[in-house]
Amino acid sequence: MHLNRIVAILVVIEMVHAIEVVHAQTATRSSRSGAQLFKIYCTKCHSLDRSRSLGPSLHQSMTSKRFDETQMRHIILAGKNTMPPFGRRLTAKELDKLIEYMKTL
Repeated sequence: MHLNRIVAILVVIEMVHAIEVVHAQTATRSSRSGAQLFKIYCTKCHSLDRSRSLGPSLHQSMTSKRFDETQMRHIILAGKNTMPPFGRRLTAKELDKLIEYMKTL
């Protein structure tokens, strides 16, 4: 009986630790700025200096009216041509931060 209690306590401790780890990861992820998100998700394929990369340059992609916000959201969420969709990778808040950052480019 004593051993069962010890096992139960250890299981609870592990569960609490797992919850704390997930909470810390979520807090870190939600605190990412638009610039950080851009660097993580976009710069592997898109440049900022008008040079061609795997995908088109995103230099002034929104400020030049090349894309409006609705179009950019759709492209990011659903993908386009060879660009994969990011709808499952980004939270709504992250997408908002990314779009706001892209408006400054």
